[in-house]
Amino acid sequence: MAIDGAWLSICQGCDSLVVLAARPHNEEVMAISGVGNSSFQSIASRFLNALNKNQSALAKAFNALSTGQSADIVQRVRSLQAASTESAARISRQTAEQDQAVYRYADASLEGVGNGLSRLRDLAVQASNGTLSDEDRAAIQAEANALSEEINYVANNTEYNGQSLLNGTSSVGNSNITVNATTSGLDLNNLDFTTQEGAEDAIEQIDNAISQNNSYRAQVGAAESAASTRAASAYATEISAAEVRESNSADFADTITQLRQLSTQQALITAAITQFNKSQGQALNSLITNFGKKK
Repeated sequence: MAIDGAWLSICQGCDSLVVLAARPHNEEVMAISGVGNSSFQSIASRFLNALNKNQSALAKAFNALSTGQSADIVQRVRSLQAASTESAARISRQTAEQDQAVYRYADASLEGVGNGLSRLRDLAVQASNGTLSDEDRAAIQAEANALSEEINYVANNTEYNGQSLLNGTSSVGNSNITVNATTSGLDLNNLDFTTQEGAEDAIEQIDNAISQNNSYRAQVGAAESAASTRAASAYATEISAAEVRESNSADFADTITQLRQLSTQQALITAAITQFNKSQGQALNSLITNFGKKK
């Protein structure tokens, strides 16, 4: 006879009993074989010992559930609190990581603006040379105009999720930083490279613009660093909360699993006694009664 994976076998019509019970409590393996009728009291004793052990283990497991030793309501609340903390930390981390991405993107574009400004300054220095011809100055002016257009293009088209970052119309990401890296925002309108005097004035204007652009980059870099710190802190909180949640959940699951195993073993032992009684009539009942009186 099979009972939850264990096998119980009775040799009917003979003087011997064969009982095989797989994995009783505490990993004991019970095997009673070749027992004659003269050993009924020993059989009863072993059955009762196994039954008592299992009942004791069941009582402890139920007590653990009812008194809070492993899976009480407090533990469930802690698990829920940990799950809530984990979720909040995950959202915080994801927000901080998104902020990092915005700041890095903005800084990369500002770096491009800075490169354009550096080239403009080089052109202004060239144009300030009094020996240049009108044709040379005209060529320098054409390149300067193209650079100004490129700077404006970068400033006006650097967006993240539809939000402009560098043209002064909105702040950068979730920060309070407002950047206007257009030529108007950097006060670079009407640069004149066609005369020596105009080129000399342009050098001062471009130097001021470079200083302003560097200031923007410093602010964005500080915001990125702060976002990185927030992301790291949120990640640590997320991992810690996950460990607490999993630990509490595992304790409850382990206790439930133990109860199921013990219940299966209880059914197995009870079935063994029942089957033994059927095969031997009332003899075992009498011996168990006498055994109880002796105790």
